[in-house]
Amino acid sequence: MRLVALSLLGLSGVFAFLFHVMHVRWRDCFDAMGRCFDVQSGVVYQQQSGLVWGQLTAATFAGAIVVIWLSWKRG
Repeated sequence: MRLVALSLLGLSGVFAFLFHVMHVRWRDCFDAMGRCFDVQSGVVYQQQSGLVWGQLTAATFAGAIVVIWLSWKRG
C-alpha cells in the first residue's frame, strides 16, 4: 500500500510540474483562441492543456490520499 501511495504522490508531483510548465508559465500569453506561440522554442501551447494536467494532478493526489487513509484505517 505504501508503494502505491508513494507512486501516486510521485505521479502527482510530475503532473503538477507539467501543469506549471505547460500552462501556468504561459497563462498571460494565451490569445482568444486559447493558444500561445513561443517564438524561441517554436512551440504552441494550448490553454486546454491546463485542464488536462490539472485534472491529472488532482486525481492522482486524491488517489494517494485515499490509499493513505485506507491504509491507516486498516491498522
